[in-house]
Formats: sequence, structure tokens, C-alpha cells
Amino acid sequence: MSDSNLDWGQDLYSLIDWQKRNPDKRPLHVLYSTDMINLSRLGVQADSQSTDQLARSTEGYAPLRAGWWAVFAQPYSRPEGQWFRTHTPAEQPSPTLRIFYVTDEMILSPARRSQKSKKEQ
Repeated sequence: MSDSNLDWGQDLYSLIDWQKRNPDKRPLHVLYSTDMINLSRLGVQADSQSTDQLARSTEGYAPLRAGWWAVFAQPYSRPEGQWFRTHTPAEQPSPTLRIFYVTDEMILSPARRSQKSKKEQ
């Protein structure tokens, strides 16, 4: 599902439509097949558009920030999509676009989660 014959940018309009229907779902982070396209010029209002928003660990890549994540087919099928492949998308507006809602709790490592719960006690 990551072949360029399937994911060649046609679903950017699906993301724009999704944003219009869900203006309150922010922040929005976008994982697209390339960072070379300025998505804001197309009408996508993303808070970030880069794999720089992913952290690499021994468990693979994982989001650094909570919020809404629009993940397109190419990055989803690559190593940077590993974390997303283990979670269920909140929505899938089109065949090559998955929308995930990521909470702080979901991205905390077990050690950080333990530290956080100790502080809250």
C-alpha cells in the first residue's frame, strides 16, 4: 500500500476536507511521503510536517507530541510508521490516509509513565 501508484498525493484533499469538518482537532501533525512539499500552500493547516516529530528508540520510532496525527501510506509502511501500525486509527478518511489521536500517556515510555505516576501520588 505504499507504492507511488497508490499514494501520489491525491488524498491531500481528503486531509483538507477532514480539517474543514474537524476544526477543533488540533494540534495536527502530518507524516507525508516528503517534507519538500509546503502543505500550507495547498490548504493543510498543520502544526508540524516532519519526521522530526518522531523519536527513535530501541522500540523504533514514536511520536514526540500528543495530538492528532495524519499519516499517509508511504510513511505508514516505512520504519517511521512502526508505532502507528501498532495502534488503531481514530479515522481513515481515505485508503491512503489514517488519522490517529495520540495522548501523552500513549507516547510515554514505561519508565517515564512510572515516574509521572509517582509524582502524581
